[in-house]
This record gives sequence, structure tokens and C-alpha cells, in this order.
Amino acid sequence: MVAVEGIYYQHPDTGEAGLWVQVNRNRIVGRSDAEMSAWLAAQGITTVEAAQPFVAEVEAFVNDGLADKVNANQFFGPDWTKAEKDAWMANPPEFYSVVGNTIIIQRTVFSLVVLSVLPLRYQPTVSNGASGTVIVPG
Repeated sequence: MVAVEGIYYQHPDTGEAGLWVQVNRNRIVGRSDAEMSAWLAAQGITTVEAAQPFVAEVEAFVNDGLADKVNANQFFGPDWTKAEKDAWMANPPEFYSVVGNTIIIQRTVFSLVVLSVLPLRYQPTVSNGASGTVIVPG
């Protein structure tokens, strides 16, 4: 599992401008602004709208690394009935999702807005997702 530990505009070691994500014990992944611009141009992406699949891919990678994943058996307390668990899992609240028997809790949400493609300008945002509030049945 990827654990996101930091998001940077400049590479922490080289200082190169770009979008850099620190994961799993100081490993840095990302691309420089020049690399992202070249990739978008090579794909024929010249508009903000056309860049949306790129944005979705970056957001999915980072948000997956920010998510907490908990087995449903550990998530629900002893006061939950099977019917309450099933109902919650069928319709989880905002910032929660269910994959199989795993509850995914998005406490922090990363989003990326591409402001322009040529030249490449973007705005990453990190915001609060699910609160630390304990969810009770009923």
C-alpha cells in the first residue's frame, strides 16, 4: 500500500519545479513541470478540458495513498447489527467507500486543477475529508 507523506511543488532533494509526492519512507515520485508539459504535448493535449484524464489519474494515485483502509470487521463496533452494517456498507457516507470487505476512509482529499496547458500551470489542493468522528449505528 502506498502511504503519502508529503506533496511538493519543488523536488525535496533537487529543487526541480514539478509535482512531487513523497511516499513510503521518503521515496519521491512525480514529474517535473517540463516532463509533464512534454507528455501532455506528445499526447496532443492542448486544452484544460483535454487534460482531465491526466488529472483524474494523478488524483486517484495520490488519494489512494492518503486513504485509510480498514477491514469491515474491525471498523464496526459490537453494537452494530448485521442489518445496520449491511445498510451502511450499501450506502456509505461522503469520504467513505466500500470495496469488498474493506472500508476506505478518505480523511484527506487531494485535488488537482489544471489552469493552463501551454504553459503548464496547475493548482494542487489538500483538504479535509472524513472526520475522526466515531460513527454509531442508527
